[in-house]
Amino acid sequence: MKKVSRYPYSNFLSSSKFLVAFLSGSLFCIQPVQAVTGDASDKNPLAFDAEQRLIDFSRLTWKSMKSDEIPEGAEIAILRGDFKTEPTEAVVRLPANYTFPTHSHPITETYVWIQGDFSYVSADGKTVDMKAPTFISLPENVPHTLICKDQPCMFYVRYEKPFEVKFHPMPKVERISLPEIHIHNH
Repeated sequence: MKKVSRYPYSNFLSSSKFLVAFLSGSLFCIQPVQAVTGDASDKNPLAFDAEQRLIDFSRLTWKSMKSDEIPEGAEIAILRGDFKTEPTEAVVRLPANYTFPTHSHPITETYVWIQGDFSYVSADGKTVDMKAPTFISLPENVPHTLICKDQPCMFYVRYEKPFEVKFHPMPKVERISLPEIHIHNH
């Protein structure tokens, strides 16, 4: 009596003919590997083509932000763009216990707070304590202050147009609490 397999192709799949046929066919489907350029730093991002940028934050080149209005300690690494002429993306790091002065921009800005606990101070002085990670989106001309707490802080920031900044006096701080969040499991 002839043995009938529940899997009619099992003999073919286990044969060397299948392996040769599969490998031969798959070789025609392999796309050439694109050349990879860069070293994943902010100065020379890893790229598979002109539109892709991979940057390892441990390889960033930091520059001091010190100016007449910004105290020593704040540093910036540009990820893409040029503050003077085009939209820009950057990473900023602040030392522990650092206050970035009250300022505003005539352009929208987007932050993603990556590291460290901080306080966000609004134009009227209302101050809320936050933890990383936090998303912040600000429309044009909104004065705000950022206070890094007892550990170094780092955040990503994006400006949609060439950069401009205006500094303001620090408002009187009025601490507010985050509202409680009630999570309901259904």
